[in-house]
Amino acid sequence: MYPYFINEQKNPKLSRGERLTVVRNTQTGGYDLQITGLTREEDVGQYSCDVNTIPPKQYMIYLKLYLPPSSINIDAYDVDGILRVNGTEGSSLTLSYQSSGGDPPANVSWYRGSPLLSTGINEAMHSFIPTRDDDLQNYTCTSFYPALSQPMRRNVQLFLGLRPGLPEIPKIPNTKEGDQIRVTCSSSGGRPPSSLWWIFRGTYLKSTCVSSTINPSTQTYTVNAILNITVNKENNGKNIICMANNSVVPTGLQSSRMVTVLCKL
Repeated sequence: MYPYFINEQKNPKLSRGERLTVVRNTQTGGYDLQITGLTREEDVGQYSCDVNTIPPKQYMIYLKLYLPPSSINIDAYDVDGILRVNGTEGSSLTLSYQSSGGDPPANVSWYRGSPLLSTGINEAMHSFIPTRDDDLQNYTCTSFYPALSQPMRRNVQLFLGLRPGLPEIPKIPNTKEGDQIRVTCSSSGGRPPSSLWWIFRGTYLKSTCVSSTINPSTQTYTVNAILNITVNKENNGKNIICMANNSVVPTGLQSSRMVTVLCKL
């Protein structure tokens, strides 16, 4: 490599020598080499400053250029500016964050609030089994690169498939033989909305009416179903079962109420 300066003259053989200037440092009283338009190909490496004293003095320094990442990948999708990760209540989930191309490699960490969950170099993965308390909560991945003035942060929101609540059946009033009874059942807190099924004396019955509403704050569903059925004395003491299921609990959750049929006099 050619010297940048010979005595006080800039070496004419230097390529792009216009980038180089020696400037007076008023604080130290010395002279600094100022380089503009830094590139890794031309400027990274060891520099020496030679002073023609008796005896000669030489000062060495190594210039390293930090490089920000060329790509960042987080396994999430965007919903109105919010990064979301899908998961299922009670099933294993892995949050993954990778970066590449940075020099030096990034320190990457996952947090939920303040607690540190996992950390790594250029990649951090956090595997866990989410509960209902994790739903709609933010997890934060932080990447520290010396090339950046402050750490890079990404928040992701967990959006879970949730179990429906145990079906609720109000007490069924006593009725007379041959009358029609109206049975209601509701299940809340599921996502996606649950399906409600009726079972009476071993037979699956179709609801007379079904409705579903969504809670805008929790984005969970309440499903209501009505069953109208005519009873006779053989139904006395039998249970009507309401079963709720969705993709999180395909086998279903069930509750029951006993039917009391009074004989006609």
